[in-house]
Amino acid sequence: MSTNFQINKGSNQMTLRFMQIHTFYTLYLHTLYQKNPSLKKASYQKQIQALLYDGFSVIHMYTPYMQQYGYETLLVIANNPFSQSQWLRENNMTIENENNWMLEIVQKQVETMKPDILYLSDSIAFDSHFLRKLSWKPRLVFGWRGSNIPSTTDWSDFDFILSHLSVCRKRALEIGSKSVEHFYPGFSPYLAEQVKDQPKLWDVVFSGQVSVLHQKRNQYINKVFQASVNKEKKFSTGFFLPPYKPGLLHPEIDKFNFGARWGLEMYRALKAGRIVINAEIDLACGEAGNMRLFETTGVGAFLLTEYHDNIHQYFEPGVEIETFKNENEMIEKIHYYLKNDAKRESIAMRGHQRCLKDYSMEKKSFCFQSDYSEVFLF
Repeated sequence: MSTNFQINKGSNQMTLRFMQIHTFYTLYLHTLYQKNPSLKKASYQKQIQALLYDGFSVIHMYTPYMQQYGYETLLVIANNPFSQSQWLRENNMTIENENNWMLEIVQKQVETMKPDILYLSDSIAFDSHFLRKLSWKPRLVFGWRGSNIPSTTDWSDFDFILSHLSVCRKRALEIGSKSVEHFYPGFSPYLAEQVKDQPKLWDVVFSGQVSVLHQKRNQYINKVFQASVNKEKKFSTGFFLPPYKPGLLHPEIDKFNFGARWGLEMYRALKAGRIVINAEIDLACGEAGNMRLFETTGVGAFLLTEYHDNIHQYFEPGVEIETFKNENEMIEKIHYYLKNDAKRESIAMRGHQRCLKDYSMEKKSFCFQSDYSEVFLF
């Protein structure tokens, strides 16, 4: 495909405007600003740069890369009260309804920037109900989803939805999206550089969500814990879990839960594990492709992930990662690779090389803008 990203209007050429709207975990935002209180008073751009540097959800952030292709860009973290209120101040604006501040500020941002391309990477909070309130209609609107889709979601004003899960793409068409595209996250190489000196602290690590939407994952974590305290074959564990409903996991796991880690701290936690385990959300229905594939291999850690038929699409089992098909195989491979350091580290190295070669954000962003923007705009 051509890589000319200018709209021709007679003798004039206008730069395309690209806007991305995302949301972060509220607890992460609270933690970050608590650690960096002066950030609350920083400019809008400096706050956004600080958020990007910390690495939370950065594998979904395409605005920095779209700038490199000549786009004018704006990244909005819609539920961040600090950066959003700063944007209002810098633009001499106010809102009418404090109880609806998130949607009201984002509406003003869209109508002020007037983007040609609007990417709603939180396509649930910002679905067609939001789009219909806008006085400005972007030429291209698309979104991302890789998790459950609430029944009230409306995507009838979306040109297409991106997802690595076929179940999400199928549902997107049912609720109005004009098209769908298979897509999956990338990895920012600078994250690996930031955590390269992190020593190994635990034999097995898991960092992520546990919930009623992750029943198989919950079972795997329980099995890992039970095996880890076996007197004859003990191994150390580091669980990094946000608060979860009682009963989802073995109660003794709390003693080994170091709490949620986000951003660079999450990448350090992954790097600190000799083995990192992974399992998809139940919704995936036998498909691989979640963020942890790229986060783990990206930092050079050894990934032991649940086997799915399409895992070869991303990494080669036994060569770049390792897989398991059931709980017993998972535990057998944990014991095996803890005894075989050289083989484990060799696989981790090849997985790291594959991730940086094929799944870097630089490469993903080129595909992102050339495959989608041009096809749908020109």
